[in-house]
Amino acid sequence: MKSVTYARPARSDLREILKFIARDSRRNGERFLTRIEAKCQRLADAPELGNPVPEITGACYWLVQRYVIVFRRTESGVEVLRVLHSARDWLAEFGNSPE
Repeated sequence: MKSVTYARPARSDLREILKFIARDSRRNGERFLTRIEAKCQRLADAPELGNPVPEITGACYWLVQRYVIVFRRTESGVEVLRVLHSARDWLAEFGNSPE
């Protein structure tokens, strides 16, 4: 099994997603985060599932429900750069790119 690492902005994104969903149901928020983490693990094992993001060197994305997982392949798996709602201008979030 390949590894998943989360960049600091991605960890912050996940905390914010949990806080948002938990306003209605903490349990649903935790379940959703578990689902996102499982999808990230799937990406680590099969990164070719992602689509290239030409605007961000070496980055790919994958949609999970209404969220975009932006990641890079690494030798040991993937690094998740951000997890953002697809309604946002998520490419703009990389104005100060972690490249």
